[in-house]
Amino acid sequence: MARRALASGMKIVYNNRKQLSPEVEKKYQAEYVELDKLLKISDVISIHVPLTEETYHLMNSERLNLMKMNAILVNTARGPILDEYVLIDALKNNKICSAALDVYEFEPNVSKELLGLDNVILSPHNGTATIEARNEMSRFASQNIIRFFNGNKNITRVN
Repeated sequence: MARRALASGMKIVYNNRKQLSPEVEKKYQAEYVELDKLLKISDVISIHVPLTEETYHLMNSERLNLMKMNAILVNTARGPILDEYVLIDALKNNKICSAALDVYEFEPNVSKELLGLDNVILSPHNGTATIEARNEMSRFASQNIIRFFNGNKNITRVN
């Protein structure tokens, strides 16, 4: 994401659990800032976090209200990171400019209100839809099957 943003002429500010190395920051001309500051100063906010107890509704009413009115919010991480009801209100009332989502809080259902907004782009989550990703998924699954039949307990289990 940083590489694409930099190529598009964007200034990169980021927030993370821990700050990147000075070498990586220099490579991407990136500046580490606290999340609230990032929300206040950014024109485009792209979310890339796992869904955990700490990130559930990370983007809530308080945080969306910090954003600029002309800001664009992109969520390609996990749906429940973003409080969808609050987002719908922000979009309907022009509190933020627009949003782009390929994940939804109530998947597989997509809110009818989101579908009706003209300032949101909705798409299916297809982050694994590359030849490389699909080949790696096939290799990984095959290795799991082989390990299982060889009696190896080091396999990936699905509840």
